[in-house]
Amino acid sequence: MPRNNIESTPSPPKIGGFAVPGGPHAPYRLAAQWIWASTAGWFLGYAMGFAVVAGIEFSYRPIAETVFGAVVGAGFGLTQYWVLRRRFRYAYWWPITCILGWTLGVFAGELATDRWLGNDVNFIAERILLGAVIGLITGAMQWMVVRRSYPQEIWWLGVSIPGYLVALVVHGLLIFAVGNGLVKSLAGAADIVMNSLPLALLPFGFGLAAAVMAWFLLRRRLDNALIWVSIGLVGFWAWWVLLQAGSGPRDMGTSAAVALMAALIGATVGITTGACLAWLTRQTPAEVG
Repeated sequence: MPRNNIESTPSPPKIGGFAVPGGPHAPYRLAAQWIWASTAGWFLGYAMGFAVVAGIEFSYRPIAETVFGAVVGAGFGLTQYWVLRRRFRYAYWWPITCILGWTLGVFAGELATDRWLGNDVNFIAERILLGAVIGLITGAMQWMVVRRSYPQEIWWLGVSIPGYLVALVVHGLLIFAVGNGLVKSLAGAADIVMNSLPLALLPFGFGLAAAVMAWFLLRRRLDNALIWVSIGLVGFWAWWVLLQAGSGPRDMGTSAAVALMAALIGATVGITTGACLAWLTRQTPAEVG
């Protein structure tokens, strides 16, 4: 029989058995997705972390700080995993590295500032050291996943340190500039909502409606969209219930303010590491077993 002369379309490159989207603009789309996922992850992580600590009374402060750090790490770890799941081999380890990296990084950073800088320390110097330590430990934990896919993985650690350093400094300055005013404004809005019975039930109905709309938009774009949307809905309801179990409007306003300001950390770190991620995808993938 005559050979078919129709040229076959070349298959996209694969990493760990997963097809990686190609095209000249693929790295830029990846970087944009990464920045968005990082910003959303820190927002969600801080919002839920504050709600857990406020709604559940911990008698031992280090336990509360550990739980808070783990929830924050899970927040940005899961959203970043969504971007990496088809691009990195062993991407399922990513949320775990983020939980361990952020929790241990904050713990080690606070120890370092107490030991080396003391109590009467310049605020900027404290945030610089804290950011550098968090960036080093979190970046090192994530590096263990990155190195399985790209041979130039050391750059990931190189951009993580300055990324977290700048993020923590800018985040601290933002707290000083608008923190108290933002908390008061959001607490006042939460008080209006929670002191009106129909409005107090609104988040549950609104959350369900938003979840249905999100599923409709994502069902063909996201694998297991129903599962992800359901997790988000349950998380939103849990956030609301936990904060109402605390001091009410004050905690709700503080949680929203903390989450909004923490989103700046995600955006800053997302820009630095996103640029590195886009560059790595242009390199030859590593064939590491």
